[in-house]
Amino acid sequence: MRELQNVIERACALADGDRLRMIDLPDYLVSSGGAVAVPGPGGDDAVDAARAAAQGLSLNDAREQWMGVLEASYLRDLLARHDGNVSAAAKAAGIDRKTFHRLINKYHLK
Repeated sequence: MRELQNVIERACALADGDRLRMIDLPDYLVSSGGAVAVPGPGGDDAVDAARAAAQGLSLNDAREQWMGVLEASYLRDLLARHDGNVSAAAKAAGIDRKTFHRLINKYHLK
């Protein structure tokens, strides 16, 4: 999880504008060109950000909520790319298999 957070923070710091693009991400995460859209609960990320602000979430709470959405999406993609092989997906993520299983359970991915 820490690696994912570092990647996102670095990409945000280096990004031109208010959207992350593939060019802002490390090569090992990029498979094709285009803008990166993280799916949120309501679909449109601008609407979801406004909803988080309207709900009175602090910046840290909103960030934590979005990091959860991003982390679940990242794990789901890793599992798909490795045909459900948890050991291979965990290795690609750079984390222990047991930790990966804990995250799968946390986000109800299986």
